[in-house]
Amino acid sequence: MAEARMKTKGPRRTPPCPACGSRSVVPIIHGLPSGADREALEKGDAMVADREEWEGLTEWYCKQCGCDWSGAWRRFKKAPG
Repeated sequence: MAEARMKTKGPRRTPPCPACGSRSVVPIIHGLPSGADREALEKGDAMVADREEWEGLTEWYCKQCGCDWSGAWRRFKKAPG
């Protein structure tokens, strides 16, 4: 079975949230997490995707406001906590 990879390949600057401007943003992992992915998840440095959208896969998640997005489109979720 293929392992999931974070969509962020290589060093990339984490973007600010397009909704609230927060820098509390982590990449989203799609599929089964690898060992490195599980470590990032345990540290809070990544998040597992909770849905697959017809528009495409989300790439980033804002811990502050719950927004998730990729490229030019975004979708808002219930704020954490």
